[in-house]
Amino acid sequence: VTVEDNILPVATCQDISIDLDNTGNASIDVDDVDAGSADACGLASRSIDNNAFDCNDVGANTVTLTVTDNNGNSSTCTATVSVEDNTAPTALCQNLTVQLDANGNASITAAQVDNGSSDNCGIASLSVSPSTFGCANVGGNTTTLTVTDVNNNSSNCTASITLEDNVPPIALCQDITIELDATGNKSITTADVDNGSTDNCAIASLSLDETDLDCDDVGANTVTLTVTDVNSNSSTCTSTVTVQDNTAPIAACLNPTISLDANGQASIGTADVFDEDNSNDACGAPYPVFVTPSTFDCGDVGANTVTLQIIDLNGNTALCNATVTVVDDTPPTIVCKNTTVTLNSQGQATLQPIEVYDSGSDNCGNVNLESVTPNSFDCSNTGNTTVTLTVNDGHGNAATCTATVTIVDNVLPAALCQNLTVGLDGNGEASISTADVDNGSSDNCAISGMSLSETNFDCDDIGTTTVTLTVSDYGGNSATCTADVTITDSLPPLAICQDLTVDLDPDGTYTLSASQIDNGSSDNCTGISLSIDPSQFDCSDVGANTVTLTATDDHGNSSTCTVTLTINTFLGISNVIITHESCLGYGDGEIEIIAAATGGGQLRYSIDGGATFQLMNHFTDLSPG
Repeated sequence: VTVEDNILPVATCQDISIDLDNTGNASIDVDDVDAGSADACGLASRSIDNNAFDCNDVGANTVTLTVTDNNGNSSTCTATVSVEDNTAPTALCQNLTVQLDANGNASITAAQVDNGSSDNCGIASLSVSPSTFGCANVGGNTTTLTVTDVNNNSSNCTASITLEDNVPPIALCQDITIELDATGNKSITTADVDNGSTDNCAIASLSLDETDLDCDDVGANTVTLTVTDVNSNSSTCTSTVTVQDNTAPIAACLNPTISLDANGQASIGTADVFDEDNSNDACGAPYPVFVTPSTFDCGDVGANTVTLQIIDLNGNTALCNATVTVVDDTPPTIVCKNTTVTLNSQGQATLQPIEVYDSGSDNCGNVNLESVTPNSFDCSNTGNTTVTLTVNDGHGNAATCTATVTIVDNVLPAALCQNLTVGLDGNGEASISTADVDNGSSDNCAISGMSLSETNFDCDDIGTTTVTLTVSDYGGNSATCTADVTITDSLPPLAICQDLTVDLDPDGTYTLSASQIDNGSSDNCTGISLSIDPSQFDCSDVGANTVTLTATDDHGNSSTCTVTLTINTFLGISNVIITHESCLGYGDGEIEIIAAATGGGQLRYSIDGGATFQLMNHFTDLSPG
């Protein structure tokens, strides 16, 4: 028998209310909604489909209870679970400092006061009261923050609201122009500068950083206006206060002297004519602006009137006149050139400045040739001479340069010659000098020298020879002339004789030749002939005879000399004087006689026994012994 239990259990539910906790959550179990469910055979299990709730479930929620018996039969029922939120929000406030706006107003919002208020299910709204303030509220104020949650629970807190006015005033300035008084001073007030300054609340005071102005402030000055409100806020604006000085300065001028430069130009600046010490102004030292004219050239040499304008520190001007003396103290620049000057026939020459002037310039264009020194020359200056050229510019300035002047003498000497006759000397020579030929040669300066084409002559030149005389001066010039030089030989030969002793020939005669008595006769030239007189002798001439030797040269000149010719009868020996005798060892009875002859030399005779007699017969004079 199969026993079945098909009867469903009886599910019985009950409605309940639950309250969310501080976290916004709540939970239930089966017993909370089961109102006595049962089964005849007993229940095996019970369950609900939702047991957890939160803020999203506030209100009625249907929960299903499922009951299952021990035999697997089940049934359900539903219960209404009412979820409630009765927890008030947590209101948290923070103190605020609030600034008034430009209109003197300020407002706050709940969010500004809220300091993190919270609720378990969420805040629906925040509100704050009071939320608006004005200038009267500057300082501490209290406001209340009300916090309402989504389930209409609410709470509040209070905050301290410090109201501040930090809006500075609107400072409005206006530019002004003032004129210094007679003392150079001027005062201003805030009313002069204020152009309608305002504040969001109220202005407490106005002040200026500078109220007293003087000459140092002439021109644009920035003055600051300070506007302070009732809450000690301040702002500034600036005003341009234009201070005017309309009093002209006193101008005083200097009278300078200026020099033209190398280009013939000169210029001045205001400082050159501005008399700083005597120029003045009520508000300080004036200074120069311009001077006119300020440039000068060679046409302005001398006194020139110029006008100086000065200006004071405040733009007032004044004029004065100055005398500017322009001077040219720049000397000319010149270049000399070398030149050559030729002496005239009188040995004179002159030089003009233009002859050594090459080029020149001057800052004013004037180069006047003045002088050249030295400018006259004579023969003593022949050669190179340094001269100095002087120029001037017409303004009292001079310049010099030097040049080399070559003084030349181009005039030939006057060569004058004379013929002459010259005799050869004893050596067959003759010489002549320029003085012998010169016949008064001359030169415009001086003769430096003379020379001959031939000065020395000998026997070969006997006759007429043409010689050339060259006359030179110190200028290197020369001239010539010719002269006939007649060379003569008028010197007789030199006849030189020698005495001679001869023996007559065995026939009792003797013929003498010139060469026998010639002892070296000579002539200045070559070629002489000799002759003697007499030349024939005989026994009647034994003894001393005078013989004349005549020497004649090729040119007909002759001379003579005489000799003594001694003629002996046999040996022809005479005039022998025995001056010494000696017995020499030639043998028995031998002697040798050495005798000196009158004509010079020695005669040596060897005498033996047999010759003695014979010799003795022939010596006419023997010394004793």
